[in-house]
Parts: sequence; structure tokens; C-alpha cells
Amino acid sequence: MDEHSDYEIMDLLKKMASDGKTVVIVTHNLANIEKTCDRVVVLCKNGYLAFCGTPKEAKEYFGVDSLGLIYPILEQASPQEWMDRFRKHKLFKVIPLHKENIIQNRQTDEFEENLNIFVRQVRILLERRVRIQLCDIRSLIIIGGQCLVVALLISLLFGNVDNMVKGLLDIKGVNERGGASATIVFLMVVSCLWFGCNNTAKEIVQERNIYQRERDVNLFPSSYLFSKLLFFGCVGSIQATVLCGIVCCYTQIDIPVLGAWIMMLLLTFVGTTIGLCVSIFSKSENVASALVPVVIIPQIILAGCVYPVGGILKIVSLFIIPTYWGYGGTGSLLDLGGEILTRRNLGGWTFAPAFFMLIFQSCVLIGISIWRLVSETTTLNTRSPGIRNANPITNTTGFIPVPIPRQAFHSPKRFGAFWTSVIVILLIVLAAWSAYITIRGYRLRAP
Repeated sequence: MDEHSDYEIMDLLKKMASDGKTVVIVTHNLANIEKTCDRVVVLCKNGYLAFCGTPKEAKEYFGVDSLGLIYPILEQASPQEWMDRFRKHKLFKVIPLHKENIIQNRQTDEFEENLNIFVRQVRILLERRVRIQLCDIRSLIIIGGQCLVVALLISLLFGNVDNMVKGLLDIKGVNERGGASATIVFLMVVSCLWFGCNNTAKEIVQERNIYQRERDVNLFPSSYLFSKLLFFGCVGSIQATVLCGIVCCYTQIDIPVLGAWIMMLLLTFVGTTIGLCVSIFSKSENVASALVPVVIIPQIILAGCVYPVGGILKIVSLFIIPTYWGYGGTGSLLDLGGEILTRRNLGGWTFAPAFFMLIFQSCVLIGISIWRLVSETTTLNTRSPGIRNANPITNTTGFIPVPIPRQAFHSPKRFGAFWTSVIVILLIVLAAWSAYITIRGYRLRAP
């Protein structure tokens, strides 16, 4: 670009740095470096560190009047010699990003720094997602319309179930009301799971290029995933609340609304984790869309409402069919006779085992998603390591002509690996505890 455009861009970057942002630039045009940059990093071929300091210190170190004269001087020695020469200089000992200094000075507050970075990244990603969603009015209408349409269809189809009973001795009416109530619960369970899965099935696969670029500037996979869980967890909670409120109020099914609402919220969250998992493993948006029916249809067939589940399919339902536990746990709250419960495959169910099993399944899916995100970006950790490591602690603008060698600076990669390990360990502990409570309760109470 011309000199005037270069000056305008450099001046803009300087203002950004003055506002508290870290700005790192890669440039070969040194005309405005002294006026705008706080620190410069000079690298030789293959990324060997030749200098790091202020522009004034750079001119003194190389003995030149202009930074542009550094290039021919670098040809006078090998990259390794320049690296060794700078290591012996006093400026090398005060580099704020030197790996040994960081390890020595931050051993006591490393966990706190990890936590602060994690929270900050989640906040930024969450704010960005909210702004994007608010700008997409059509998507908001579709999200809101899903739960309203489903709730109205269920309500209009069944009406007030109390009207099915025409008298105290109307046994047939009582049975019809019980069957209708169980079917309504089943439809709400499937709908809530579908809400969560449908909302997130394309979310990560459509942002894969953005995610990979942000990983190059030290985005934690766990931060990225948890920002999605928080946002779509809230969206799904609103959908589940609307669905549960309208259906329970209009149909007047005999069920504790609070218990049903809690189970619907949990099912929506499980659906969200399923959708994110589908999105992570999909190669394209078309693949993700095609996988949603593949995931949802077995949830309908093996939930235990359409037909009793037995044999090997019951084992499958116990571990990988959230609707099986959602239907059983929510159906156990219905105030129906024992015969009706048995006929609708709800005999012996209790709320607590279903609740904890859904938590267990959510934890497993979150752990798988984090593992996949980390393993998917393993190659990014070794690609362009200098760019990944070029992350100044101070708010400065740097001059980086080529990637920085990993040996020169502290790599923030270990922050992501450390925090991811902490999250996965906590999820495993929670999942194991939930599984123990669930299996114990199921053995005692389930048929």
C-alpha cells in the first residue's frame, strides 16, 4: 500500500493499543514503526529471535539510524548466531514473555489466571453470539415459533383431558384420560429434546473456519463449547418453559408443573449437547442436517411409549436414549392408577434416577465434545507456532516479520490443555456419581 494508507492503518492500530487492546502486526514496511509501535520483535530466517525491545533500543542494538537498515545487517551472521548473541544481552533478561520468567513468577497464580482467561473468553463469545442472534430476526421468529406451534398443536389435539371423564364411575374415561396424559408427556419429552438438538446441530460446523482462526490466537476449546452451552441452554430453557406452560395449563394434565418443567429443561439441555456433538463430528452443514433425524427417530421409537422396550434394546435405551429416562421420569409424576401406569410402561419409575441419568448423559456428551474439539485442533498447535505464541502480556504493538520460534516465548497452549483437563476430570467425577445414584435407584424402583 502507499505511505499515506500505511500511516492511517498504523495510527488506527496505535489507538487500539492505547484503548487497552493487545495489537500484534506482521509487516515489512518500517516507515511508521518508530512512531506507532511500543515494542518490536526482529526475527531471522526460520524464526530465530534476533531482538526484542523498543524501536529505540533496536536501533542502538544494531547500530543503525533507521530500522530499515537492520535487514542487510542480519545477513552478516547466521540466524543461530544472532539468537545466541541476543541471549547474552541484558535486554533478553527483561523480556516479559520469556518462558522461564513466566513459569517462575506465575506458579502461585496459574489456576487463577486460567480461570480468568476462561471466564473472559466465555463472556466475549457469549456477547458476540447474542449480538449475532439479535440481528437475525428471521431466526428468532423461527426459534420462538417452534415451541408455540408444537404447544398449540398438542393442546388443540388433546384439549382438556378432564373432559374425557364424564362421571365418577366412568372407568373408560379415566383410562382415556390417563393414556392421553402419558401421550402428552411423551410428546413434550420428544419435542424438548428436538428443540435443543435442532438449535445446535449446525452451530459449530458452520463456524469451523472462524473457530480454527481463533484457536490460532489461543481460544480455549472449553471456552468455545461452554459459550455455546450457555447461550443455547438459555434459548432451549425459554422454549421448554413456553411449551410446558401452555400444554400443562391448557390440557390440565394431573402433574406437578414444577417437576415437569425441570425435566423439560434438562431434556432440552441434553438435546443441546447432542446437537453440539453432531455438529462437531459433521464435515458440513448438510451432513449435520441429515444426522438430526437419525438421532431423533430412535429417541421416539425406543422411548418406551410407542411400544415396550426389552432385551438388548432396553440396554441401549438405558445408556443412549435420553427420551427413555425423560418419559419415565416425567411420567412417574402423573397421578394415574397403577394399572394405567403399567399399561403405559411407567410402572415403578421414579423421578430421581431419571434426573441423574440425564445429567450423566449430558456430562458424557460434553466430555466427548471437548475431546473432539481439542483433538481436531491438535495440528493447529504445531502450525505457525510463532503466530500462536505471539501474545504479548502488555498492551503493545509489535513488529513480527516471520513466526516466532516456540523456544523463544512462553506458549499459552498449556493454558487450554490445563483448563480442558480440569473440566473433563470434573465431568467424569460428576458423571460417575450420577451413574451410581441412577443405577442404584433404578435397581431398587424400576420394573
